[in-house]
Amino acid sequence: MSLDIFSNNRLVRYSCSIDFEWKPYSGVYGHGKTKLVAAAFCTHLGTKLLLHISNFEKYSNPERQLILAILRYLDKFNLTFGWYTTGLAKYDTKTGEYIGGKDSDFFILDKRCQYHNIQSPVSYSQSGSSTFLYGKSHIDLYKIYGKEIFQKGVFNDKYRTLHLEEVSQALLGIGKYLDSKNNAISGDKSHLLSVEEQISYVARDSELTMMLACYNDCLPLRIMQFIAIYSQMDYVIACHTGVTKWWGDTVASTKTP
Repeated sequence: MSLDIFSNNRLVRYSCSIDFEWKPYSGVYGHGKTKLVAAAFCTHLGTKLLLHISNFEKYSNPERQLILAILRYLDKFNLTFGWYTTGLAKYDTKTGEYIGGKDSDFFILDKRCQYHNIQSPVSYSQSGSSTFLYGKSHIDLYKIYGKEIFQKGVFNDKYRTLHLEEVSQALLGIGKYLDSKNNAISGDKSHLLSVEEQISYVARDSELTMMLACYNDCLPLRIMQFIAIYSQMDYVIACHTGVTKWWGDTVASTKTP
């Protein structure tokens, strides 16, 4: 199924969406538990670049070559979009007990770069609770569509969870990739698909992400731009923060020295 993806809105111009897939694991990350297996990039014009570890089988270290290819393509864009690309799983520092969240694309990319002794483009926030691409603008749409102003206000609870499948079905009428038997596939099962279907799976996620960035002539992004202007704060930071931060910055900027 070919999706119609095109927008020349300046908020997405010269951008791409990204999605990575890796071997699933449980518990705290460990180098021996996983590896990156696929990546997809989809531009605002619908052009796609699809990478799979099988493309690099002739090399002694296929995953390392896949990562280098990912980094080369990331470097071509100053603006990227993702869906839950910046989050981290949280564990109690004393007991090691799981608290919440899950490891995201950038976390995995950073750790696999570390494992293969590759300079990572990923940095961590001061609080250590999220990631970003150093020197680049990246917007995690999960953090926009999850804001109450959008979920309950703009979209009137059309989606109840922030699963990409549910949000996409609710707003786009299109879901994630279905396998050759027309079965829905979850992320933790995608590695069991054939290589061709793994590529189709990661491609669809990148397409849905770009379509949500472009939704209704980039309505969510346009709203976030107005919020950033009103709050006198950086647009990308506004996209990843909430009302408390927006209002706090606005109050601080209006106080008399």
